[in-house]
Amino acid sequence: MAGNDNRFFAGILPYDHVEGSDTVVLGRFLELCETLFRSAAGLAKPLHLHEWTVELRALITTFFAPDDLNDEDDIGSLLRVIDLLESCGNMAMFTGAVGIEVIRSWVGEKLDRQQRGFGFLTGGITFCAMLPMRSIPFRVICLLGMNDGVFPRRNRKSGFDLMAAAPRRGDRNQRDEDRYLFLEAILSARDHFYISYVGRSIKDNSLLPPSPLVSELIDYCSKSFTVAGREDDDKAAGDALCIDHPLQPFSDRYFCPGNGQLFSYSVKTGWQHLRPRRQPNRPAFSPGRCQWQQRR
Repeated sequence: MAGNDNRFFAGILPYDHVEGSDTVVLGRFLELCETLFRSAAGLAKPLHLHEWTVELRALITTFFAPDDLNDEDDIGSLLRVIDLLESCGNMAMFTGAVGIEVIRSWVGEKLDRQQRGFGFLTGGITFCAMLPMRSIPFRVICLLGMNDGVFPRRNRKSGFDLMAAAPRRGDRNQRDEDRYLFLEAILSARDHFYISYVGRSIKDNSLLPPSPLVSELIDYCSKSFTVAGREDDDKAAGDALCIDHPLQPFSDRYFCPGNGQLFSYSVKTGWQHLRPRRQPNRPAFSPGRCQWQQRR
């Protein structure tokens, strides 16, 4: 209705800036608000567990309309939690009334504990295993845990496997498949290709080799590329590709400038000052001397 003359209709001033398809959007918004207010008023009072299950199922039917398979899985998880609430109430023979706070806490806890398998390519960051025919081009691909003895996988032969006892050409070989998967991952990376592995022992800090595939990649890059100013060094390209991270997150290498690509997100910037500084004209304390001072 036109509201130019500022005349009220049924005590309401007309607003003429909403017309056409906007009226449909406004009507849906008003219907949503009225449904929310009505539902919130119904949830404010304590109910029995059976009444809560009926109310929760009605809320799901009212506010959720599954559009694809992922939405159906989410709604199915909610319905399973509601069914569990009803069955727990029946087994406990509990007939008392509880408030919305108890129901919200119980349902939230059950949803957090549910283990769900996330599909492939769901948007954002995708975590998945290396499987054949899964290498799709991505801007960034990260391979974690490329340790020696872990990848490529070892061919574990069972004692009752007659094919392993007499192998033939064309039989499955997991190590060859893993080598092919590693090549597919390299070809699928568009901007960045990140590899992580444990490079030092936690016992004596000795060097640990990476996966043989990673070592072959580093050797190939060292033979095929050079670094400006170090053309005569055969290992310059490999050293430039690898970053040796310290064991502790409070290492001063993360905070001191000039350490290459090492940095820290920690706001405790004072960690680099925790090391005892050697005073001039005084010898450094040895471990034995420190222990002697503590005992004294």
